[in-house]
Amino acid sequence: MTFQKKFKQLFFCSILLLLLVISSLFPGRVFSAEFSTGYDIKFTFDTSGRAHVVQKISLKNKTDDLYASEYTLTIGSNRVSEVAASDRLGGVPVSTLTKDQSTSITAKMNDKVVGLGKVATLTINYTIDDLALKHGLIWEVNIPKIVTQEEVDSYSLRLSIPESFGSLHSIVPTPGSTESGSGQTTYVFDKNAVSYNISSSFGKVQQFKFDLKYRLKNNNILSGLGTIALPPDTNQQQIFLKSISPSPKRLYSDADGNFLADFLVKGRSNLEISVAGYVKISDQTEELQKVKETDQETLAKYLKADKYWETQDAAIQKKAKELSSIGEIYKFVTTNLKYNYNRLEQSVPDRFGAAKALQNPTNAICTDFTDLFIALARAKGIPAREIEGYAYSDNANTRPIKVGGLEATNILHAWPEYFDKTKSRWIAVDPTWESTTGGVNYFDKLDTNHFAFVIHGSSSQWPVPAGGYKINGNETDDLKVEFNTDEVNFGPDLVASFEFQNVIGGLPSSGKVVIRNSTGRAVLTPKIKFSISGAKITSGESASESTFLPFETKTYEVKLTAGSLTNTKKLASSVTVDGWVGKDVFEKKFSTSFLVHPFFLSVNPVSILALATSGLLIFIYPPVFRKIRNRLNKRS
Repeated sequence: MTFQKKFKQLFFCSILLLLLVISSLFPGRVFSAEFSTGYDIKFTFDTSGRAHVVQKISLKNKTDDLYASEYTLTIGSNRVSEVAASDRLGGVPVSTLTKDQSTSITAKMNDKVVGLGKVATLTINYTIDDLALKHGLIWEVNIPKIVTQEEVDSYSLRLSIPESFGSLHSIVPTPGSTESGSGQTTYVFDKNAVSYNISSSFGKVQQFKFDLKYRLKNNNILSGLGTIALPPDTNQQQIFLKSISPSPKRLYSDADGNFLADFLVKGRSNLEISVAGYVKISDQTEELQKVKETDQETLAKYLKADKYWETQDAAIQKKAKELSSIGEIYKFVTTNLKYNYNRLEQSVPDRFGAAKALQNPTNAICTDFTDLFIALARAKGIPAREIEGYAYSDNANTRPIKVGGLEATNILHAWPEYFDKTKSRWIAVDPTWESTTGGVNYFDKLDTNHFAFVIHGSSSQWPVPAGGYKINGNETDDLKVEFNTDEVNFGPDLVASFEFQNVIGGLPSSGKVVIRNSTGRAVLTPKIKFSISGAKITSGESASESTFLPFETKTYEVKLTAGSLTNTKKLASSVTVDGWVGKDVFEKKFSTSFLVHPFFLSVNPVSILALATSGLLIFIYPPVFRKIRNRLNKRS
């Protein structure tokens, strides 16, 4: 009887003490020190993103006279369903309580296991809808860590992902092993991962649609040109423009690869420009396309000092000498600078630059992280440059966005790139977000949510990114960027026209070929070659461009000699454009024909009469002149 009374006294204590919590958002209640636990958890996701969860919990008794009578599991989601539980004796009663953003599951255990070293087991099954979220074309899966203070004897977590989610982009922490089969890939984690949230993403390509507004102001009396920067193509980024309104006066690219457009702005007036389109972004493991190769002469300019990149500063030089590699530079920046969230409240936060950021490490924002990385890299002899643009963030605390020196730009972010000579390409990294997320790796693989608006290489300030073209300073509709899952045709199309109307047989002549990109997709590194059968091209036979921009028109002059002075002849002409679109070779050929006229048919009758008269005068002038002179001499 004494044993039974003791159990009654301890019954309510066991209810309070034997509460194990696995929580994604809230700390759990403390489990009794009289038990140690083991976890065998499996998350199996279906193609819609629902997680079917099986959690097996082993409760090992560290006393002689206590047992677990009840178990409560709290989940940081209010979208939990299909709950069931069982122990060694079969199904057990369960109840659920949903409050705010959490759900508590309580299971009454049938199997009252008593005795030192004895183990009670409980299995809970449930479905949860919001652990996997699809943003655009990328799946993000986040599994919360176990929040508990009791001793963990064993731990195994299996994360099973359908192949339809796409290839693995990133996963933290690193799984102990990976298995594949039955259309699923399973990532297995051991006890080393017990104290971590598991964050993963799947899919290598992201897609956004964007609507951008640029506002230009001309305070002068006379009309003048204003320039804006359009989102550019890069190794990891493909742009497709739907429209530019109004149409620009000129489209061109600069040495850094920025896409620029000039507009005529009338005197004492404002001009609003709307640009709409799509962007496709890949991660660092795979290039989306081939851009112009960066030669040594070009790389040299990415080592120079600039206003915010003070490579000659004594402290910058000293620190650069202490760091042996780009990886050490990155680690120094991420661990020494601290993000100052108070600066987010400023309308136009100052841009400190590298030297001041190094002196004020606890007062940084993204431009300071970026500027210091660039200055240290350049001082170390490693080419580096800045990217400013849009970065998708669902949490302003862990992934803040705000650039210094621009007005009301709470959607803009800055991050650096360095040139990897072994890979012969630019590599983007994000030291700011690695610091603010507490160590998520943004060095080895940048995510697909970074959308470049401008490239700052030759200058730390120019060009200004979309979002920075304001008149009143309080415009909030200038940047609209959304995930896009619609199929977009990213292929370009070129059209050509030939102007060879006045080619005269046997004489030097010229003509023009006008090529227009009729779509919003650029052709990269195009080479243009002209051919005319039966003619000799004396100038303009070929041309090379860095980019054939969206909606851009280019005119090429071709000089030639063809045909004879006496015969009319029909000649065939063609122009071929070879370049790159994505990783595919682009080739398009245009053909036409034109007539080469003999000299006498190429000139109008009045011209022929005038020419003949002139020739006759030239022929008869000398003898006539002599006769007149002789007569005058005789009279005298």
